[in-house]
Amino acid sequence: MARGVFFQNYLAGAIKRVISTRMSDATKKKDATRKDATRKDATRKDAVLGITFPGDLAGSHALIEQLVCTVNSQAAANEQLRREKQEVELAFAEYVRAPVPQAP
Repeated sequence: MARGVFFQNYLAGAIKRVISTRMSDATKKKDATRKDATRKDATRKDAVLGITFPGDLAGSHALIEQLVCTVNSQAAANEQLRREKQEVELAFAEYVRAPVPQAP
């Protein structure tokens, strides 16, 4: 009987330690995520502040055209990277499915 109680107490303590560790890890991850979000917000603000807005209409049109070109080139680059990623994923899936050669 004492051995059963000892084992139950041991398991209860082990479970408490695991739960405590996982909760601590989750809190650390949440804090890291918050720090990353704050860092990204700061980067966005710096990027926005780096644009000098012209005072006249012609300058504004030129800036808009330049920004449209930048967005279009970034969209094209993103699409190319997406295609490359799909190709790599497909090649990896085929590699994983390939039969394993037998040693002689």
